[in-house]
Amino acid sequence: MATLIFQANIVNDFHGWKGDTVFQFSNGQTWQQSVYRYQYMYAYRPLVKVIQENGQYLLVYNGCELPIKRLK
Repeated sequence: MATLIFQANIVNDFHGWKGDTVFQFSNGQTWQQSVYRYQYMYAYRPLVKVIQENGQYLLVYNGCELPIKRLK
C-alpha cells in the first residue's frame, strides 16, 4: 500500500528525467532519480506527488512513477 509523503510543485521547468535528474520542489526539498530511466515530458512547475511504497520513494506525475532518493 502506498503512503503519500508530500505533494509539491517542481521548481521552474520540468523536462522529465534522463538518468540522474535532480528535482527541486517548492517545499525546499531536493530529490534525485535513483534508477536509470529516460522519459521526456514538458511542464512548467507541475504539481507532483512523492509516495512511499514497498520501502522505496516514488515520484508520481502524469501516470508515471519514478524511484527517487532524498538529497536535501
